Amino acid sequence: MLIPELFTSTIAVQPQTAGSALRAWTAGQILEATVVRQALDGTVTLRVGSQEVQARTGLNLAADQALTLQVAQSGTQTVLRVLHASNAGPTPHPTTLPQTSGQTPEATLAQAWRQVLPREGNLRPLLAQLAGTGPELPPGPVAAALKLFTAKLPLLEMLTTPAGLKVAVSDSGIFLEARLAQALTEGKAPAVQNDIKANLLQLVAQLRSLAASPAPAFSTHGTEPPLDPALPLVLRQADAALARVEQNQLATLTGGPQAATLLAMDLPVRTAQHTDVLELSIEEQNHGTPASDTVVPWSVWLHFDFEQLGKVHARITLRGDDVAATLWAEQAPTAALFQQHLTTLEGALRHAGLVPSAVHCQAGTPPRSDEQQAPSSLLDERA
Repeated sequence: MLIPELFTSTIAVQPQTAGSALRAWTAGQILEATVVRQALDGTVTLRVGSQEVQARTGLNLAADQALTLQVAQSGTQTVLRVLHASNAGPTPHPTTLPQTSGQTPEATLAQAWRQVLPREGNLRPLLAQLAGTGPELPPGPVAAALKLFTAKLPLLEMLTTPAGLKVAVSDSGIFLEARLAQALTEGKAPAVQNDIKANLLQLVAQLRSLAASPAPAFSTHGTEPPLDPALPLVLRQADAALARVEQNQLATLTGGPQAATLLAMDLPVRTAQHTDVLELSIEEQNHGTPASDTVVPWSVWLHFDFEQLGKVHARITLRGDDVAATLWAEQAPTAALFQQHLTTLEGALRHAGLVPSAVHCQAGTPPRSDEQQAPSSLLDERA
């Protein structure tokens, strides 16, 4: 399983880049560079000394941003590791935060939480724009960018099969940096065209580019209207959605005192008429398990809020072949509907080779806090 390497900050120099300075770089060498420009596909132009270098990266960099780099690999494929990035341009995302010498992993996580929490949000406001249930967007580049992003979201039917769910989890965004690092190691092009975080980064970069466009010229009737009055709102919503993915990455790395949250993710899905979010977390229940017990229980939490069903929560606990499933529906009619189909769920679990020990549904909410906990050191500092 790929682990979200949130702090893997690498830049791969493109093979066609030539020059005596590049050939003279050796592993471990420290370089000072400036970002000239970055394209939406991740291609970046760096100025190192008097030479411009073409490279690829999953980092979100800004023009004129100063970088301190270390040559991690030289030869046929030159790889640069980001040691420090200045704060020029947009606030860096946690993926650009290097772990400085002598800094503990806990301190690095706390630093990342401090950058994510001010931008904290969720995917639903942006999805409302995508579904057309938010303020109507006029035709233009903002609407076109959202349409392109929507087309890459998985279909709801895809998540009803094991193979489809596996692909959706892989493309949830929390593995982006790990997949980029793996592709770089294997010398392959990263298959991230449907990755949610990669597409959110591209969307945010595109919207920021539109926001930074020169103001329209004056006309005989006064100043022309802005490119799109909805642009600032949509940009904030897209950045909040991106922060939510980064928050899930941090929660996965941070874990909890009673259960190690191995994976936490939001899966935006689309149907013909709507877009929705499935919140999924997978936990290894170490708390309360006897030391002599070799079978560790696992729990999967699922939360969604579909228009016709309302808010629904489910917890599936697996212990060996024994499985227990509990559903909570916040709307009483939905709870009654689920009650009528519990035998179907039990049959499906048995068909999968499992032994259902308890399967039931009730109206209300689960006795559980869904808030992801930041490191205690961060909370202490904010108190």
